[in-house]
Amino acid sequence: MIVQCPQCQKSYNVPDEQAGRQAKCDACGQVFTLDTEASAGRVDEPNPYGGHAAADQSGGYGAAPPTAQPGYGGGSTYAQPAVPARTTSGVAVAALVCGLIGILVAPIGLLAIILGIVALTQTGKAENNVGGGGMAVAGMVCGAIGLVLGVVFLLIALMLPALGTARNTARKMTNSTQMRGIHMGMVTFSQNNRTSTGDGFFPGLKSDGSTVPTFTWPSAQGTFASSSAAGCDPATRYTVMLNKSFFTPEYMLNPVDKGATVNRSNANATGVFQEVMPIGFPGGADTTVSSNNFSYAMLQINDADEDRRKEWSETINSQAIVMGDRNVGPAAGSGQAESVWTEAGSGEWEGTVVFNDGSTNFISEIDMNGNLGPVASNTRYNLQRTNPLDNLFDESDQGETPGANCELVFADCTSDANQYGAPDKP
Repeated sequence: MIVQCPQCQKSYNVPDEQAGRQAKCDACGQVFTLDTEASAGRVDEPNPYGGHAAADQSGGYGAAPPTAQPGYGGGSTYAQPAVPARTTSGVAVAALVCGLIGILVAPIGLLAIILGIVALTQTGKAENNVGGGGMAVAGMVCGAIGLVLGVVFLLIALMLPALGTARNTARKMTNSTQMRGIHMGMVTFSQNNRTSTGDGFFPGLKSDGSTVPTFTWPSAQGTFASSSAAGCDPATRYTVMLNKSFFTPEYMLNPVDKGATVNRSNANATGVFQEVMPIGFPGGADTTVSSNNFSYAMLQINDADEDRRKEWSETINSQAIVMGDRNVGPAAGSGQAESVWTEAGSGEWEGTVVFNDGSTNFISEIDMNGNLGPVASNTRYNLQRTNPLDNLFDESDQGETPGANCELVFADCTSDANQYGAPDKP
């Protein structure tokens, strides 16, 4: 039954069998009879000698009211207050849910941490009679994990472009170093390919500066043979230097050129590359150097191009380009030259070139039509006039003396494009 203290109106839930007994209110100290009807308005008169008359069951004045323990009968009892049911914090539940989602979505993890702190504040106060602290902590932990993962992924996303740029820069530096090494080999070769007067000439030319018409390749000349016998063919010029050990076959490959490689032979009739053993290595099955085995185009040195032939020597001319990254697109005259550094089908070319003084430059210039193209500025050959704009792979149409400008060839003595098609881009 429910009784109420007549003094302070505090309610108690006591067993029905305690009816008629007296109890003392633990809030105000008032002694009253456990009777639902009487307790609403009757208060026992206090005993002037201490205690309450109604509570004196022993016959003496001032005696304390007897307290009966449940189950022993007789005497009075102290009523226990009703305890409300404990509830779970809704904020704690929300913190846990947000924490689980926050593992995948980092910003939600931050919300889970905030909600978890609020929930712990609620559950930490006993008078609130609210539970769910464990869920709040779990939500905060999951939210923190989500935030950490989000920061890690963000840093990776920010660093990837920088890493890609750094890797590309490193490849360009490697490419330039290799091309300078090849040029140094040509200069060394020229020391023993000269007449008593004048500059020495690079591979492919005789000591008097004329083109070697036909090379023969007896086994005594070295490990390698060229796919061409003509001295003007870049394959022949590379072969001469390989056989004299000026550099290894890998030096002829641009680091990002997947179309030229030391472990592929010539394309077959269908244009499909044939996998073979690496050239130049012990047990290698292919020792024939073709345009599949190098990445760099060389200056055209046909007999008709006297100014270019004279520049194919140790002139130390800082305006004469003698080597460059090849054109992997259509012929340059079509305006669709491309390189391994540009996107396939873009019709754009950029790449590294080597000047005859051994310096290199990564050319990325705009042609007269506003397109990125294989155009160099202010080239000069054999002391002829300077070319303001010079197409690297084609005779320019700006009135220069034929042969007094740059024209790089790759697949044979005259072709400026890759006759086997464009390679895979990096």
